[in-house]
Amino acid sequence: MAKVFVSAARGGFEGGFRDPGVIAGGTTEAVENMATRDLLVTELRSRGIAVDAPGDDLSSSQTIAWINGRAGRQDVALEISLDGSSNAQLRGPPPFTSPTTTIASAMPSCC
Repeated sequence: MAKVFVSAARGGFEGGFRDPGVIAGGTTEAVENMATRDLLVTELRSRGIAVDAPGDDLSSSQTIAWINGRAGRQDVALEISLDGSSNAQLRGPPPFTSPTTTIASAMPSCC
């Protein structure tokens, strides 16, 4: 059975420092990404879908390696990235896929 891997952007250690992402509105991008990831994981599991999530302390490259070390050809990986901004005028998330990672290389790019 296929598995869905869901990671939250930001929050891990990049260059030896924790990366909170954008800090605005009394919260951080990392906190919001993790909360959204947790809601998605809970919902998918409630529907009987196999889900796994890497730890929040991993860097971006460690997260990719963690997923690639566990993923099969039929699995899917998603990263929650709300792309916060301290500019209140900006709206909407940018879509992005990367065909350069092992798990993404077999999937078509939407952008």
